[in-house]
Amino acid sequence: MKNTRLILAFIPRYCYSLFEKKLSDLSRKGWSLVNYGHLFYRFERTTPKDKKYFILFSTGGYRRGDGIFDIELRHPNLKRYASKKSALNKITLKKNKSPMIFEVDQSKIDLGFNELTHDRNKWQYLELLRESLLFILGFTGSYFLTSHRLFKTVFLILDILLALNLIVGLFFYIYSKKREKP
Repeated sequence: MKNTRLILAFIPRYCYSLFEKKLSDLSRKGWSLVNYGHLFYRFERTTPKDKKYFILFSTGGYRRGDGIFDIELRHPNLKRYASKKSALNKITLKKNKSPMIFEVDQSKIDLGFNELTHDRNKWQYLELLRESLLFILGFTGSYFLTSHRLFKTVFLILDILLALNLIVGLFFYIYSKKREKP
């Protein structure tokens, strides 16, 4: 039996809750995440454990004085929830890469962690909403400004896809809100 497993996956920003759940399910089956990139996730076989993961897909934002749209400004102690014993965390916290995935030390979970999760979910949804609306407005404007039939068709299809993206994002935001409740 192989001791490592490489999974190819593209995870949109608004699917963090589902992917956190998937990582926890895999760890209960004996597969621990040890390294990752934007598309590849490497797991190693370990003893089955109940682990909790936290994902932050963008560690930057609109830098305002109150940090309302920047998770690291609003929660400067974000990394204190990371387990010190985890091989994944040693890589993640050194590189400070995005997406940032780390294994949570479950003994440190408190109201601050719940607030962090709530803020992340809210911020990701607002970011999705902002980006989708900007793109829809841009493509709709381009649709009306062009006279070529092929371009009109392309812009219309892109508008429809972005509207679907917004709907799917809203669904995952609502799903993550339900998961937040104790």
